[in-house]
Amino acid sequence: MGNVLFFGGAIMGLACYVWLLVIVFQTDHWGHGVAIIVVPCYSLIYIIMHWDECSGPFYGMLLGGLLQFGGTQMMMG
Repeated sequence: MGNVLFFGGAIMGLACYVWLLVIVFQTDHWGHGVAIIVVPCYSLIYIIMHWDECSGPFYGMLLGGLLQFGGTQMMMG
């Protein structure tokens, strides 16, 4: 069961990351999209600056991370 939660959370997080990239490349200059791919913390900065458009992918990535954490805890113990 832990493996299912872990990989389900990973797939959900990846899908929401792609969703965020689609939003960024559609709305702003292409440099922001490249910065999100290259600079590790820039996605969080962009999400804070554009909260109205990016709150959905943020919550999805957060939920995916929580599912991964729960799956990891189930596999460990």
